[in-house]
Amino acid sequence: MASQASLRQIAREGPDGFAESKLQLWSASRDPERYLEPMLEYLYGELNRHLQAHVVPRLSRERGVVLEPKSLLGALYMMTAEQLVGV
Repeated sequence: MASQASLRQIAREGPDGFAESKLQLWSASRDPERYLEPMLEYLYGELNRHLQAHVVPRLSRERGVVLEPKSLLGALYMMTAEQLVGV
């Protein structure tokens, strides 16, 4: 259980009211690309949730701390995350 608690702290949500203030800012804009930012925010949140469940950090002598998928599904989530951040 202790390792799960530490994983939750890595990708936790911002302070209370943070999401609501972003939503108000996005909804006030008339730019057609205003939909992109909320969509990415949702995608990152969902991906973080799935990464917490399917990927674990491991300590390696050669590479330091590495992320290791627990299953094929975890590997797919990692590949998606790497594509989003440009790795």
